[in-house]
Amino acid sequence: GDKINFVHQKEQLGTGHAVKCSESVWQKEDILILNGDCPLINKQILSSLIDTHLKNNAVISFVTAHNIDPTPHAYGRVIEENGKIKIVEAKDDKEDRYAHCCINAGIYLVKKEFLKNTIFNVEKSKVTGEIYIVDLINIASEKGYKVETINAPFDIIRGINTLQELWAAEQIKRAELIKFWMEKGIRFSAAQNNHIDLNVQIGSGTYIGASVQLYGNTKIGQNCKIEAFSILQDATLEDNVHIESHTIVKNSEIKNNAKVGPFAHIHSETVISSASVVGNFVDIAQSQQQNKENFVKKSTNKNTNTASL
Repeated sequence: GDKINFVHQKEQLGTGHAVKCSESVWQKEDILILNGDCPLINKQILSSLIDTHLKNNAVISFVTAHNIDPTPHAYGRVIEENGKIKIVEAKDDKEDRYAHCCINAGIYLVKKEFLKNTIFNVEKSKVTGEIYIVDLINIASEKGYKVETINAPFDIIRGINTLQELWAAEQIKRAELIKFWMEKGIRFSAAQNNHIDLNVQIGSGTYIGASVQLYGNTKIGQNCKIEAFSILQDATLEDNVHIESHTIVKNSEIKNNAKVGPFAHIHSETVISSASVVGNFVDIAQSQQQNKENFVKKSTNKNTNTASL
């Protein structure tokens, strides 16, 4: 429900140029600027940056981390010498990465007055022809203005430029989710092989087998058992449900103490009632159980079709 304004950067002339293009939406005394490819950044880091910036009445504050990444798209290096601080972008970087392992995370908080008075005077890089936002820090430091930094773990601020970096970020987020659910009393037989979407809910005492995949708004009750290679998507399981291996449940509801599978496929608005057993290789769609033996299939026809299990 929050309002988002978009600004079009017609020419791709660097990060500083992108900030210049956004001048029309600078409405606050301090402007928060973030790289668009750091999906793991959290509220705690941003709050710490804001608190440090305001407490010290800084002109510009930014987030740093430590990394010696040698890849061509590596991060800009933070160099502190003779009481001055500057950032050297990776494309221009000739510094020793081991001697200068502090990197720029691409997250800044800048006083609007300084931003307006400075960004339009930043010169283009002689190497790339781009306008670098990091030059704001270099200029502020040279003029003796207050520049503050906070340090963050590299994994939280890591960016994504390649499929390999996307994979690394996904593994970090998956590990966070697995840790969260372990602390809630969920047991995993092979946690490194599970996929769990952010909106999934799992009740305490539940067991999750190897390579289980939980998607969408799946809700799992307490003391359930989901065996290996099963897939649940937008499924609702009440308490003490047993899903045997290689079972697929999509957009359906499984009531208390029911047992489904192995190799069953439950999908399309099906309801399995309490204490029911759905056996091997059964496929059920758009059905609702009347009793322990029968299901009623929803149909557009006037006649109701009954399928016995």
